[in-house]
Amino acid sequence: MKTWKSFYLLALAATLAFTGCKKDDEDEGASQTGKLTVGQTEYTLGAAEDRTAAVTFSATADWTAAVVYDDVESADWLTVTPASGTAGEQSVELSATRNYRTSDRTAYVDLACGDQQVRLTVSQAAASGETDFTALFDPDFAKKLQEMGHISDAENITSADMEKIAAITELDVSGTYENRGTLTSLQGIEYFESLTELYCLSNQLTSLDVSANTALTFLECEDNPGDGVSTFPVTAWFDNDTKPDNLEIYQEQWTYGGKTITIEFQKAE
Repeated sequence: MKTWKSFYLLALAATLAFTGCKKDDEDEGASQTGKLTVGQTEYTLGAAEDRTAAVTFSATADWTAAVVYDDVESADWLTVTPASGTAGEQSVELSATRNYRTSDRTAYVDLACGDQQVRLTVSQAAASGETDFTALFDPDFAKKLQEMGHISDAENITSADMEKIAAITELDVSGTYENRGTLTSLQGIEYFESLTELYCLSNQLTSLDVSANTALTFLECEDNPGDGVSTFPVTAWFDNDTKPDNLEIYQEQWTYGGKTITIEFQKAE
């Protein structure tokens, strides 16, 4: 009798252990399985305008989004924000840099949730080879760019010029303390999308807008008149209290015309 009882208890323990292991396996499998419901998978963005699009979808678990390029030479023109999230109804933004090439370009966004993956196709239209971008630049600034060899003709800025401008990482349009430059505006600087260093000291600038130059890590802009009283307004992607740690400002205060001029960073609206 004791033998049968012992056998029964052992069998019961084995059954419970097997059931527990099976449940653990099922739970583990459930954590690895997710589901995505995506309504639209193809998007077309403009070359200069209409360069963003919203993607809406639902996910039953944590998800990620990764951008994939076929053309390595034109990589890094598309971003997706945010690039990850949790379960629920979701909305992410696709944002493309300006396309100055005379050919369309395509990238892909892979949405992944558990074992499921959905690929979005994002195409961006080409810039017209006949487009004249001259009006986007201050005329004197354009002439300076031509003198420096960055563009071919200050009076006819082409898509090829714009593509070249977008790749420039360092720009120096400074005058000197002894012979100040004549630039009163850097309108067009926003198209220098890769710019990390900007030198524009000793000119006639009353203000500066670098709000689109978010790759900037060094700025030297002293010896400009600013408002002529006390400040040099700089519109940026931050303000005085939120200046990025990786951005170095060579000199934030100087004397001009007997006045003490101080940089005042203003966050773009």
